[in-house]
Amino acid sequence: MTTLPLRHLGLALLVASLWGLNNTVAKVVVDHVPPLFSASSRFAMQGLMLAPWLLQSRHRWRQLLLVGLISGPIHFALLYSGLAHAEHIAPLAITLQMWIPFATLLAMPLLGERPTVAVWAGLGLAFLGLGVMTFDPRLLEDVDGVSLCLAATFCWGLSAVLSRRIGGLPAIPLQAWVANLVWPPLLLASVITEPAATSAAADYGWTPFLALCLFSALSAGIIGNGLMFWLVQRHPVNQVTPLMLAAPIVTIGAGVVLLGEPITGRVVVGTMLTIGGLLLVTIMDRPRATG
Repeated sequence: MTTLPLRHLGLALLVASLWGLNNTVAKVVVDHVPPLFSASSRFAMQGLMLAPWLLQSRHRWRQLLLVGLISGPIHFALLYSGLAHAEHIAPLAITLQMWIPFATLLAMPLLGERPTVAVWAGLGLAFLGLGVMTFDPRLLEDVDGVSLCLAATFCWGLSAVLSRRIGGLPAIPLQAWVANLVWPPLLLASVITEPAATSAAADYGWTPFLALCLFSALSAGIIGNGLMFWLVQRHPVNQVTPLMLAAPIVTIGAGVVLLGEPITGRVVVGTMLTIGGLLLVTIMDRPRATG
C-alpha cells in the first residue's frame, strides 16, 4: 500500500485552500471588472514575475506549449467567463471540482491508473457531501456560468494528467509558460469584446483591482498551481486530486465572509460528509497501475 507522505499531504491541502479562496476572490473581481481583462491583468503580473524562468527547459518547448495552452488561455478564459456569468458562488464551488473525476477518468487510458474500491467509495462520499452543501434550485439561474466552468474543469483535468504523462516538466518554468501564454490573447480578446474594461477597473478602483489580481497571481497561480503540477508529477493523479475536494469548503466559507452568502445546516452536514470522504481516500489503499 502506498501513501502520500505527510508533508505532501499538507502541500496538497494548502493548494486546495489557496484555490478555494481564490475562487471567491476572482468572483469578487469579475463582478466589477470584465472577465477577460481581469484574467489578462492577473497573468500579466504572474508572467512578469516568472519571466526569468521562461528560458529554462526551452528544449522541451513542444511539451510545455501543449500543457501550457490547455491549462492556460483556454482554461482561464472559460473559467473567468463562467465566474462572471454566474450569480452565486455555491453552484460553482461544486462545478469547479469536476476536474477531479475528469482527471480520474482520463488517467485510466492515458496513464494506466485504476482507483481502488476504497478510493471510489471515498470520492462518492465526498461528492455526496458536496452535493448536500451546494445543491440549490438557483443552479438553473447560473446554467451559462456553470457550463463554462465545466468546460474549464475538463481542460484543467486534462492538463494535470498530461503533465504527469509527459513527466519531468519543472513546475516554475511551466507556470512561466502558462502565464505568458494566457495574458496576450486574453488582453487582445478583451480589447475587442470589452471596450469599457479600463473604465470599469477605474470605477472599481485601480488599487483594489490590482491588489486582488496580485493576490491571485501569487497564491493560486505561482504557489498553488506550481505545487499542484509538482505533486502530480510525483504521485498518481488519483492520490493527489481527491484532496482538492477541500477547495469548495474554503470557497463557500470565503463566500460567506466576502459575498455575504448564508451558512445553513445543509452546509454543515455537507462539510462533515466531505471531510469523511477525504479521510477515507487519504488513509485507505491507493490506486494501482493496470497490467
